[in-house]
Amino acid sequence: MLGIADVDAEFMPLQQAQAAKGDAALPKGVQRSGRTLVFERPGQAPLRLTDFVYKGRDDGGDSQRFIYLKTLEKFHLLSVAFSHDRPCFLLVERQTLALFFVDYAPLPS
Repeated sequence: MLGIADVDAEFMPLQQAQAAKGDAALPKGVQRSGRTLVFERPGQAPLRLTDFVYKGRDDGGDSQRFIYLKTLEKFHLLSVAFSHDRPCFLLVERQTLALFFVDYAPLPS
């Protein structure tokens, strides 16, 4: 979809730079309301992505935090930071608010 051969090289530096700061500047139609990142388009239901923290009794628990990284031509780029796993990346299509998971698998050469 994006034609990026190495997702780590392309997106991980953005995630590492932004993780401690929180969201990058949010464009029109995107806002943070507490723990929820909200995407809105006229005439469409909003897309809401909510952070969470779970504190387990017998384990370290878990957390998930959505961080807005940048606006691409057709997509909003987000990272999803977890308390114990490597982050993953999501794309939100700007026109439809469709959500896409970014696969780490390398593109065939």
